[in-house]
Amino acid sequence: MKINKKLIWDYEFSESELHSEMFLKWYIVRVLERGTDKDLQQIGIKNIFKYLKELNLSRSQREFWEWYFSLPDVRKKYGNSH
Repeated sequence: MKINKKLIWDYEFSESELHSEMFLKWYIVRVLERGTDKDLQQIGIKNIFKYLKELNLSRSQREFWEWYFSLPDVRKKYGNSH
């Protein structure tokens, strides 16, 4: 997965941290809050749905993303979550 450095400008991570599950969860939140369509595609809908319930998102943010990724056109664009 390609990391958008513009989304993590305010933190420094070691190479090993960039490959950890903890970083991935944190980065997914960054992408959902501040990322672009390209960033979403880089992560992939399967990774997003794998961790969505565990992410540090507000209830309204989580509900929005669950709704958004359930739309037929969006599912075509990003693929199915399951």
